[in-house]
Amino acid sequence: MHSDSLDPLDALAAHPLYQLSTAGQELFHTNMLYWLIKEHPTAAAPVLKLFGLSTAPERTTSVSREWQHFDLFVDNGVGQVVLENKLHAFPDIAQLERYRADLPLPYQSGTAKFVLLSIIEPLFTMPEPWTHIGYQQLIGPIEDTSAALRPASVFGAALLDEYVGLLRLLLRFRADIESRTSSDQPVLLDKATRTRYQEGRVLSLVEKYRISALSRMIQLEVGQKEIGLGLTNTHAIAGYFVTTSDGHAVGWQYQAGKLRLAIQLDVDSPEQWRGKVNEREAAADAIGAKIFDNDELRALTVALTPYGGKRNWLVFQPNFLYKYSSVTENTTYSELAEICIALIRYLDGTVPGTQSET
Repeated sequence: MHSDSLDPLDALAAHPLYQLSTAGQELFHTNMLYWLIKEHPTAAAPVLKLFGLSTAPERTTSVSREWQHFDLFVDNGVGQVVLENKLHAFPDIAQLERYRADLPLPYQSGTAKFVLLSIIEPLFTMPEPWTHIGYQQLIGPIEDTSAALRPASVFGAALLDEYVGLLRLLLRFRADIESRTSSDQPVLLDKATRTRYQEGRVLSLVEKYRISALSRMIQLEVGQKEIGLGLTNTHAIAGYFVTTSDGHAVGWQYQAGKLRLAIQLDVDSPEQWRGKVNEREAAADAIGAKIFDNDELRALTVALTPYGGKRNWLVFQPNFLYKYSSVTENTTYSELAEICIALIRYLDGTVPGTQSET
């Protein structure tokens, strides 16, 4: 049966290259580019052009993996490309700026092209001199490379054809998930659907697409706020914190149907709170009374189900304390986004300090 007639999940899970790629995720795709450019630099000219390199058939093309922390480095004698690949990971502006700042000065001030390649759209404006290239833009150049390679390597061309098929399936699957994360869709995954994604070995990808959709809805309203994104215990997480004048952080996190109001005591020295159960709870009570214990904040989360346990604060790390409310099975993306937006505006207007990471 042709993959186009299959359910997007079934088609992706049945593709052998996808199953081979799950062990390494981005490594698999970066290694594909490494092999292609290193072994067939002339045929790969369309790919290099996409990345901003002019062709130079008379020059030697060198390719390196994990160069200066970056996934791929290409030097064809007339220019260089520094590439960071984020197929299944969240693009991270701080990482891009940090890695580039650590480069030798000639590369910082030279003509090297800096490329972020990702399937998840960045939630930020790309910093100079970075350029974003989506995986959908890679398909045409790979197809052109396959045609150029076929006379010399039938196997190589066939491999690229299958790789293009994999990229198309990944993009089709992304579109299917995006259709399920519109503003009126429920934010919770039902158990049967989640199990199906897990059995298809796409659950982490689904979680990242879904949390990115929520974060994008939030940022459309609040602008370029640094909403922290991550994945723990197979569940994606989003959050926003501000740092108080005395070095604590307060904010919110959403993960797996739970919206947490959280306090990080002494962000720069968390270990001092290890084992100090009573002291840290008293400190959290004092901070919480100033920031979280008021009618304005309670009104923001009135649509959620409050925590029914007896403990005042739950503890995640020595200095991380939180309390949570739960979304209902009918809570939509837009409803949760509205709550998160209101919390960001509340924190920005209530807590004197600066924004910090999740």
